[in-house]
Amino acid sequence: MTKRRCGSGITRRGLALIRSVEAARRMTQKYDFVVTSGGIGPTHDDITYQSLGVAFNLPLKHHEETKRRMMGMSSPERRKELEEAPAAVREARDRMALFPTQPGGHVVGGEEIDPSKRTDGPTSEVIFVEEDKWVPVVRLGGKVSCDLLPDAARR
Repeated sequence: MTKRRCGSGITRRGLALIRSVEAARRMTQKYDFVVTSGGIGPTHDDITYQSLGVAFNLPLKHHEETKRRMMGMSSPERRKELEEAPAAVREARDRMALFPTQPGGHVVGGEEIDPSKRTDGPTSEVIFVEEDKWVPVVRLGGKVSCDLLPDAARR
């Protein structure tokens, strides 16, 4: 991913493994843009969003459009399995759509949320890069893009 991005005019200033909330804070203070990637994409037990929520002091909230896309892009057989699955299985799946969210909701399509709901804290955005993918890029504070999928990194 680094080679491809550097070839497109983006200069890499650092490459680090972020293992803590403090490391995430330090990286976002030091750099203009930080990308996180778990390697295989979101999983039900991934703690990336949880950790970044703590780092940015943002609560986690389910993103309904992501949940809708996730279900809609599942096969009919898988949707039926999920409808019949125990609540714990459905909750685990829904955790893949649990994102750090600024008070008042995410910035959508680059447009600010209702000013009466805006706070001075960091912004949160959910960006669907491709219509046929349910996994969005989640951008926090205009600097961190979370869970960039490996196939997206190849583009």
